[in-house]
Amino acid sequence: MFYEVQETVRFLSSFMYGKIPRSRVKSFCGHLSCLLIEAIDEKQAVERFDLIVFADGQSDETIVQAARRAYVHLTELQECMNNELIIEISGGRVRALTPDELWSFHRRLDKFFTLPVEQKNQAHTER
Repeated sequence: MFYEVQETVRFLSSFMYGKIPRSRVKSFCGHLSCLLIEAIDEKQAVERFDLIVFADGQSDETIVQAARRAYVHLTELQECMNNELIIEISGGRVRALTPDELWSFHRRLDKFFTLPVEQKNQAHTER
């Protein structure tokens, strides 16, 4: 998942350039890519890795560590990026989501899978 990590870091850095000094952005990107690769390798055969950039005032530990190592304050990052952002990294794909999108997606799946079989069949024939 090296290429997916690369794309994630590029995507996040695009929010930072012009707002944070370039040397600190490059340092943050280097640290973040190393930490992401380590985190994904720890889980080994992982199909999907969710990186919480900022959601409900929380950040993933990899973001916090990369920011500390690059001397970037989390408030600086928050000002640059969307306040609510989750990155979903999976084999061959990187998706940026807001918590609302993620919640509504799972909510739709729950509705679909919790319907009794008769109602599911009715829902499909009504379309």
